[in-house]
Amino acid sequence: MERMKIMTCSSDKYTTGWQDSEVSTKYVYTRLHDILETDNDDDMVQKLSVFSFEIAHTYFADTGDKIGNPKVSAGLQRIL
Repeated sequence: MERMKIMTCSSDKYTTGWQDSEVSTKYVYTRLHDILETDNDDDMVQKLSVFSFEIAHTYFADTGDKIGNPKVSAGLQRIL
């Protein structure tokens, strides 16, 4: 219960929606590693496209917003 309280307080600091959807860092690393090991450039591009779609789909499922939503994109410069 205490952990939930900490997470809620921490996410109150964000205003751009970045905390609303999470993807495992290990999963992303593993997928990117697999994609970068692809021998054929065309296959690599295809795998990157599929991965991009999966990430966008997950974000939409978590938040109800499309990843290209202007209110989300506006915070990109501040985070990066």
